[in-house]
Amino acid sequence: MAIRKRPRVAVIAMGGTIAGVCAEETDTHTYKAGVRTLEQILAGAPELYNIANIIAIPCQNKGGPDITFSNAIQLVWAIRQAHKQGAVGAVALIGTDILSEAACIVDMLVGRGIIVAMTGAIRPGNARGSDGLHHLGCSVRLVIDPQARDRGVLVPFTDSIHSAWNVVKRYAHQPNAFDSGMPGTLGCFVDSLPLFYRRPCIPMDKREFDFDSLFPMGQCPEDLPQVDIELCHMDASADKIEDSVRRGVRGIILAGLGAGSWPTKVGQAVQRIKNERGNEIIFVASRQPEGYVQDGMYGLGECCIPSGFFDPLRSRLLLILCLVARYDEWEIRKVFDPRHEGVGPSCAEGCRCGKKEPRARI
Repeated sequence: MAIRKRPRVAVIAMGGTIAGVCAEETDTHTYKAGVRTLEQILAGAPELYNIANIIAIPCQNKGGPDITFSNAIQLVWAIRQAHKQGAVGAVALIGTDILSEAACIVDMLVGRGIIVAMTGAIRPGNARGSDGLHHLGCSVRLVIDPQARDRGVLVPFTDSIHSAWNVVKRYAHQPNAFDSGMPGTLGCFVDSLPLFYRRPCIPMDKREFDFDSLFPMGQCPEDLPQVDIELCHMDASADKIEDSVRRGVRGIILAGLGAGSWPTKVGQAVQRIKNERGNEIIFVASRQPEGYVQDGMYGLGECCIPSGFFDPLRSRLLLILCLVARYDEWEIRKVFDPRHEGVGPSCAEGCRCGKKEPRARI
């Protein structure tokens, strides 16, 4: 009988609760993240070595809030290098507070050919009801399943399979912390084995960038463009927006109410700043937590790029990558709104942007 070759899977450690330790087994909130090594975590799931050739890659070991954009670029580099060395899949263990943002970055940059799952834990490894090893086991089984190909980066959590493009952490401490909103989940796990609800498809708003041209050798530029997020609320003013402009940020995500609306007085200030600064700063209008934002937002008018279906966090990451790629404002508008397939008259019918010529390159 021929011996079946085990597929190679890279397990990459970034830290988080899955590497955390608590003083008492009931301390599911007061614990220290990023303590246990990857070797210690994998020692708790020896059965995984029977189904895959596990390659352990320590990358970071810190709490989720301390993970930076540069750390996410290091993760993409590690995944791509593992793929070049024969890995069919990669599992990244990371803090859940930053998981959805990091997964979005990886999804836009990692390229195709390797199946990527990103997961973590809500409770540390020595806490009662710890969930990290279950998520790890499901993730390894997921990335060796051929049915998981061509679905982008996947987020397995609490027996559900989420797309990196839609997943959001909605609850702080509950085990079922993640949700995929209106688009829904891609599948589930039964006995730790993945089951998908539908054939692979690419989200309409999925965006991809060439990693090697933007981040040669996995190096993040020292002058990474600064993009802030400003949240609208009752009695909101333009003070914080103007402070960000004075600090020299390259972009501001205006997380508005309803369909991206802001008070009229704030919109007037944003329009004035845009008139004064021109292409030096890019404004993108978005909303919390989900929904569609298009041109003509209440209060903001036409001075901002509408985010489409992108929420504020994903809008920020997308704008950073556009600025690193040195896209001009018109190209950025096309990235955010798929209806802008060309310049001026070639935009899709119904486009209200009113722009007939591309703007100067930033």
